[in-house]
Amino acid sequence: MGINMRKWILLLLIFIGGVINAQERTHHVEKGETLYSISRTYGVTIERLIESNPFLSEGLKEGQDLVIPASDVSRTRPSLPTIDTTRFDYHTVQAGETIYSLTREWGITYERLLELNPELSEGLKVNQKLKLPKGTLDETVGDVPAVKEGFIQHNVRRGETVYSLTKSIHWPAAELYEANPNLLEEGLKAGTMVWIPDNAVSRLYTKRDSLLGIEQVAIVDTTPNDSTEVEEEEDEPVSKYMVVRTGRDEDLTDLMEKYNVTFDELTRLNPELVGGTVQPNRNIIVPRPKADTASSPLLESLEGLDGMQLLSGQKIHIAVALPLYLEENDSLAMRYNMGEALPQVYSRSRFAFDFYSGLKLAIDTLLGYGLDVEIDIYDTRNDQVRVREIAREIRENKPDVVIGPLYSQNAETLARELEDTWIVSPLSRTINNSNTPKLVQAVTPMREEHLALAKWVNDSAKDANIIFVRRINDAEKVNIQHFMQYLEASETRTLSTLEMGEDLFSRSMVRNKMAAGRRDVFVILDSDPVLLTSFINSIASLNDSSATVLCTSRLLGNKTIEIEKLNKVDLYISDVEYVDYSSPNTNSFIARYREDMGTEPPRFAYHGYDVGMYFLPLFTLNKTYETDLWGGNQGIMKIHRFTQNDESVMVNSGVFLLHLENFRWTRIY
Repeated sequence: MGINMRKWILLLLIFIGGVINAQERTHHVEKGETLYSISRTYGVTIERLIESNPFLSEGLKEGQDLVIPASDVSRTRPSLPTIDTTRFDYHTVQAGETIYSLTREWGITYERLLELNPELSEGLKVNQKLKLPKGTLDETVGDVPAVKEGFIQHNVRRGETVYSLTKSIHWPAAELYEANPNLLEEGLKAGTMVWIPDNAVSRLYTKRDSLLGIEQVAIVDTTPNDSTEVEEEEDEPVSKYMVVRTGRDEDLTDLMEKYNVTFDELTRLNPELVGGTVQPNRNIIVPRPKADTASSPLLESLEGLDGMQLLSGQKIHIAVALPLYLEENDSLAMRYNMGEALPQVYSRSRFAFDFYSGLKLAIDTLLGYGLDVEIDIYDTRNDQVRVREIAREIRENKPDVVIGPLYSQNAETLARELEDTWIVSPLSRTINNSNTPKLVQAVTPMREEHLALAKWVNDSAKDANIIFVRRINDAEKVNIQHFMQYLEASETRTLSTLEMGEDLFSRSMVRNKMAAGRRDVFVILDSDPVLLTSFINSIASLNDSSATVLCTSRLLGNKTIEIEKLNKVDLYISDVEYVDYSSPNTNSFIARYREDMGTEPPRFAYHGYDVGMYFLPLFTLNKTYETDLWGGNQGIMKIHRFTQNDESVMVNSGVFLLHLENFRWTRIY
């Protein structure tokens, strides 16, 4: 081979090496990074990364140097969104804000916000700039809306105080704070604008400011002089609200229970609480307790409470509509009496009889407090034709409340037939009561379980690596989107998904989603038993204590997961049922049930007892059925904590968060 040929080959090799060096690079793994985030940064699949870095099959670790496949280096990091203030408004996300709180504040749907800001699918970030429809923020002057229905703006004068202002217009100070939440932090300052009721204009004179185009209000000096007859001073109007100061470590649940206020009303009065964070030593507005309900047993656990004496001499008329299958059970009882069969209950009525046994024990308890209970029993037979027949009888008898039916379709049918009657469906979680607000779903809906898990993430995993585990379907995508709306903005939290298609999960699939040097939190809202079993088996095999798993109560219904596998995982679940066997109330209930029934109380007997002990006093002491008096109580198995949603439907938000430790469930909250 000639010299020239050798030089040409050498130059060719140098050129090829230069091209390779120009295309192939390394990436130094920083704390918190995942294979998913790195693959997104460089536009390369996880499979290609593992192919170029075989050691990744054992997991990503902080400090590693990865080779980035050459063919994908041309892909660059996503460019920052351009700012176009002529077509859009922009908002910089603050710590503690959530997508839910922002959409409520701006009156914009989540879908529209996501359409303008696709990056929200990866979570809300502190200092992130959100694009909004033009005009969304134009309706405010500083932090004060330019229009507020039923109110007019007043320019605060020098020397004016909250007392002098509210006294002059005969308006309670707490309602001034409600209309002007900024006053709680900033106080009343001369030259600023505050809202006062437009019907206060009769006590004021008004003038038009042509520049601002708003009503400016000055207070007329009504101080009497010597020649003016002094009228008898009117009584100070009693406000339905009061201003209180938050304590250390208080959360929304504490405030709701302490002041007997619903979530919706609490956040309406104090919009800064929508995100779920309660700052200590801050002034907030809460409803003033009503004198006749201050000691109401609706606000606390009822068993053994002195306030239960309020029931003495009271009367309630209830109807119980359950699938009791009385004819079949009568037949079985007859055969037993004739020695032809063992003592048994017709199988299709088992849940109903268990529930009724607990309800009956609750009624016996309330009778002991002097409550007079009139009860009508109806056998629905789980048949909608029969339910319509029952509806006519119930309408004639006019009970205060109906307990039952058990199944959603029957409950919805009865509610349509009896629009003016309160109906409590005690066990179904699939009730559609959007058009029948007097139909109450006693069991907490699954959505509230999701919110309890989101609360845990906000409290305990602000900067974690969150991985949503799901099947590839639209329903689970919607659940995750809803969950993400309640996550507070974070500077460092990462979000991704681990999806199961036709193949089951493997150890490597799970490990590849885990972050280097960061806490990993896997969130499973999906109830698919195959997905749950496959994932738990895979993550348990990793023996990695840094990984936490959040699940709903659907996990406990899965019979294919071994308890030993669950115990290997740092597992939290949301649940609507939890029995504290160390509680005296629980032990008293069990002892009484054994004495009355000669057996251990089954699961649905606890439900029956809790439903009776909550709803019967509620409808006895609250004959006007005011929903703001519903409050909440901790039962033997369940929490009843009702709030009113945007459709005026009462929703139970009572959820437990449980942690599995050494094969035992421990209540976190």
